[in-house]
Order: sequence, then C-alpha cells, then structure tokens
Amino acid sequence: MATRNLCAVAPHRPAEDIGVLPEGGADAACSAVERLFPGRYAPVADGEFRIGTYGPTVLIVGDPAAEIRVPEGHGTYAYTFQTAALAASFEVQTEVLRRLVALSPESVDFEEGEPLPFEGEFRAGECVLDSDGLSVAAQRWMFGPHADDPDPAHWLDRTQLHAFGPLPERTGPAPAAGWLRRLLGRRLD
Repeated sequence: MATRNLCAVAPHRPAEDIGVLPEGGADAACSAVERLFPGRYAPVADGEFRIGTYGPTVLIVGDPAAEIRVPEGHGTYAYTFQTAALAASFEVQTEVLRRLVALSPESVDFEEGEPLPFEGEFRAGECVLDSDGLSVAAQRWMFGPHADDPDPAHWLDRTQLHAFGPLPERTGPAPAAGWLRRLLGRRLD
C-alpha cells in the first residue's frame, strides 16, 4: 500500500512559505534536520525521508522513525494519504490549534478539535462533504496551491528536496586515544 506522508514544522500555516519562498538548499536542510532530529539522521542519496526549507518552515516528505523535536513557537501540520484504501488523515497541532481528522472514501471517520478555516464550506453545505474533496482542501490549506499546479502532491514531486537517512552505527575498534591520553596512560573522560 503506497502511503504519502507530508509534515511541516512552522511558526504559521506552511502555505505562507512553501512555494512562495525559495527552497533553502542542502545546508539549510542539514541544519533543520539537526534541530528537529538531533544526532539521528545524515544526508544520503536515497533516504527515509526528504526535507525542504522555506524560510522558517521545514517540509518533511516521508516518514522519519524518530519523533520530531518541535521548536518553541512552531506547530506541526501533517497529512497522510494511503492510496490502496483511499484513506487520508490530517492533523494540525499549534499553540492555538488542535485538529485531527481521519477520512475514508465514504465519510469522515473520526474528528477531534475545532474545524479549520477551509472546512467551513463543507460544513455549510457549499461543497459535498466527501473524503476526496476534504482531503485536497486540507492539503491546499496546509501546503498551498501553487501557480503551476493546484495539487501540492504533484508540485512536491517536482520540487528539489534533500534526502536523509539514519546515521550509520559505529563498527570496528574504538577510536585511538589522543596524544594526551596516551601520554597520561589512561583515558580522560
């Protein structure tokens, strides 16, 4: 089952930065990974997840195993879509917003928290309350429509992001003691 995971860590709605500001490059991505996952991941050719930075917003595409360390004043905006089940979920957690919605092809299966602004047209009956429409609306509200393609999933496939994977485990003998340790005849800790 193919699953698409998008998560942004941002001080405000990520759509205000993603696709509006230029992507920050490999150094900014490495810095963001060290802040969000200290000592856990390194750049690789084909990683567990990909990162893009847009000003203060960090976009994570994929599913890192480690928990995200969210900086103070920032929130998380997450979206997951499972293609085989046509199921989706979105979650927003900030200092002022808490919202979780799980969708199946036929209905809204679970919801917690107050509706987000984009949900109003569905609640008012202006749009049919179906999982596909609500799912796309959630993506657009969180990650933004872009000039060349209104669907963030398509736009992300063409965006330069930086791959990261777990740091390799140390193998082999312990590193040789430095000259001071050899001189003193014991390890300094």
